[in-house]
Amino acid sequence: MSQPLAFLRSGGSLSPQDPYLLIKGGRVRSRQMIADEELECALAYVAEEAAKLALCSKAALRNVRALGSNTEKLVYIFLCISQPQTFSGIRRTLGVSKATLSRTLRKLIEKGLVAEENFLYWVK
Repeated sequence: MSQPLAFLRSGGSLSPQDPYLLIKGGRVRSRQMIADEELECALAYVAEEAAKLALCSKAALRNVRALGSNTEKLVYIFLCISQPQTFSGIRRTLGVSKATLSRTLRKLIEKGLVAEENFLYWVK
């Protein structure tokens, strides 16, 4: 019988040296799994803060909040972080279909948020 199952069946308690922890709902996870999840949360927070810094200005953040669809927000933030980009570069990186990306870029250009010249796109 595995160590976690033996623990659950015996109703025993965990010591600080025990490699397993009992979590809500009866799930057993190792200390390493918990450490990995905490690291993922920390990395997500750092990535979010880096994206905010990359947007640089309150105006850019207001623009993102004012955009309607998630695809518009995704493309706008991507261009803020890594501009200029070609159509195919945006499409490959974000995994967006041609039609969706074309429509999204057209909307962003009409709103005056994105500029296009010689097949390169960037944030104004």
